[in-house]
Amino acid sequence: MGYYSEYLNKQEFDFESLSNERKNQIKKIQEIRERPVLIYASDLNKNRIPISIDYSDLLLFRDQIPEINSKK
Repeated sequence: MGYYSEYLNKQEFDFESLSNERKNQIKKIQEIRERPVLIYASDLNKNRIPISIDYSDLLLFRDQIPEINSKK
């Protein structure tokens, strides 16, 4: 079982508190790494929707990366 699954099993979350906790964890990662985190996510429960990164996604990434301010 993955770290995230184990973490969720230890906690009682509704959607809002889970979303807030996820944002807090992302902030901690950004602080440790001293740079922004770019997240690409999909809903694995909607198995009819393609969830892989493909060529059409590259434009979205290229659009966001120059906007990232990093200390390093």
